[in-house]
Amino acid sequence: MFGRNRKPRPIVDLDMPALGDEWYYVEVDRGAEWAEELARTIATTPEDRGSLAADLEIVAQSQAALAAQGAGSWVLLRPDAPGRSIATMTYGVSEAGDTTPDAYEQMLASDEGHREPGVRIDQVRTWQVSIAAGVAVGAFNLLSVSDLVADGVMSQARTLFGVFPTGSSDVVEIGFTTDEIDQFDDFVTLTQGYVDSLVVELAK
Repeated sequence: MFGRNRKPRPIVDLDMPALGDEWYYVEVDRGAEWAEELARTIATTPEDRGSLAADLEIVAQSQAALAAQGAGSWVLLRPDAPGRSIATMTYGVSEAGDTTPDAYEQMLASDEGHREPGVRIDQVRTWQVSIAAGVAVGAFNLLSVSDLVADGVMSQARTLFGVFPTGSSDVVEIGFTTDEIDQFDDFVTLTQGYVDSLVVELAK
């Protein structure tokens, strides 16, 4: 009965066991050096090593602002797509405050039609699901992006998740992004599966 009076606790550690060996931590602070080292380890031809190193350096640069805010990032590399990354994953932990799962879902849904220079969010689909860690709120976004290509507009897909762990005062925010949605049978199901495996450790 005493448990009813326990205050929500912050998250002190987390893990996502479903992420496989094809996901690599992005060492933003080492940038080009990290990109070169990983490309030498992964790629099997000089051409692939060069293109992969250049791609990974861009990834590190693109994640720098999020890293400065305390977020961590990973990049997906697969043998069937040599010389380039396939997707990125970023996560961060913040205080939930008064935000509920329903309010969080409404916030994600409101992104549909949003425009900013070079980016338009064309489609948003949201959902809520109970997972082992608590309640996960998800959204699938389909975007048109023009600032990444010189000769037109490219499609980009992303899934965004806010996980509200049971008994915690925090929310875990996770985002997966890919420019190659055709490389995945079902990007939503795959990334939801990663999130389903989330394990959090709360402060004592």
